[in-house]
Amino acid sequence: ASGVPIVAGLAMRHEILAGEIRHKIAMATWHNAFQQFTFPATWTDGFEDGGLPEGAVMQLDPDLDLSAYDLSPAAATLARAMQKYGMVNVDNARGNVVYTEGVYGHPGWTWDGILSPDELERIPLEKYRVIKIGPLTNMGDSRSR
Repeated sequence: ASGVPIVAGLAMRHEILAGEIRHKIAMATWHNAFQQFTFPATWTDGFEDGGLPEGAVMQLDPDLDLSAYDLSPAAATLARAMQKYGMVNVDNARGNVVYTEGVYGHPGWTWDGILSPDELERIPLEKYRVIKIGPLTNMGDSRSR
């Protein structure tokens, strides 16, 4: 946990269905830095020496031709936002993930046929880059290891 509210970067269902997201996307990775974070994060539970600090901003290569990856319209919408606005690392996860609105509280809503959970994995990791890491704060949960 970074102290950054995930909801600030949550890709909402109505944004994805409209085909446009106008903000950074909240993301998480399994490779967060051990006891180091940067603004806007206020904490870290990362455990990897040399990992990505929570609070870091990443971006999908803005020159990348997304049509080469056979993405659904929903995944392409997410990818375009990641190209234009970037992503903020806000948490640990069992992999590399972006956060979308949960639909379990909305009867009849589903992501089935709209967005699959592994679709963005078609884009290789080397197409992403870190674009901002501010001054690092060295503290965090020593129990993370």
